[in-house]
Amino acid sequence: MPLIEDSGRSNKLDIDLIRHSLAERERLILEILYETGCKVKELVDLKVKDIKKDYLAIKDRNVKVSNSLINGLKAYTGNKSDAEFIFSTRQSPKLSIRRVQQLFKEISKKFGKITPKDIKKIRQAELISKDIKSAKNILGLKSLREKRIKKIDLERINFKSKIHKGIFWLIFETGIKVGELVNIKTKDIDFENNVLFIDNEKAPRAVNISEELKSLLKEIANQNKEYLFYSRQSPKLSPRRVQQIFKIYSKESSEVKPQELRDIAIARLAKEYSIDEIKELSGLKHFSIYTHGNIGFALDKNKET
Repeated sequence: MPLIEDSGRSNKLDIDLIRHSLAERERLILEILYETGCKVKELVDLKVKDIKKDYLAIKDRNVKVSNSLINGLKAYTGNKSDAEFIFSTRQSPKLSIRRVQQLFKEISKKFGKITPKDIKKIRQAELISKDIKSAKNILGLKSLREKRIKKIDLERINFKSKIHKGIFWLIFETGIKVGELVNIKTKDIDFENNVLFIDNEKAPRAVNISEELKSLLKEIANQNKEYLFYSRQSPKLSPRRVQQIFKIYSKESSEVKPQELRDIAIARLAKEYSIDEIKELSGLKHFSIYTHGNIGFALDKNKET
């Protein structure tokens, strides 16, 4: 099993280390969640009869698992009938969802925060990076919105103005939303420390920017203007105007849209940061699936502006 990054940024959880420190029942629960990517509700509903030769019958799907897990489950349920649940307690014939959540709280105290969803997300990313269709079946996902992330070389675009160039590069590097971009004020940029402060009520954050982007924004910034991006007609660009600017360069940019440029930025972040860090840096509210490479999945459930 792989390492899972904790939301604490620097700590990493060694799943193998955790597994070997657990009692038999808890270890099997952890392994089922990881190998199948199933939900906790599906886990507690598993019955002895659902243990097959080389797979587990989970709800409406069959999920192939390791021989070691099958053997471990058979040994654990040796004296139980087929109709009984795999996991039970002295007080109940079936383990509750709440008890599984308590188990993970106990694990978190020893090894750092970890939840069943963390295990599921790691497994989802691994499976989807290999094969989208089979991953959907294995994980029991009803829908998986697939999005091809376009390849784009901003260096090849002949921008008509520094403001246009700054808009493209800022989204490309930080993954900022258009609604946030048009509200950036000159005072929001700390040029000395290469930091951009994004003043979003729901997702305020500070984002580091490169030396190249800092130099470009410094050339754009006008101390007599309140907003960073402006025009002759208006002290502040509108989201609609940004969309129009993107259309100007449609041929050179493969018709890339602001959201697609944001996706590229987040795909880059996915290679370097944990899920919680990506959400914090990009202002994402929901993070379903994101794989490395050229494909992104269900970044935000709500349409962004």
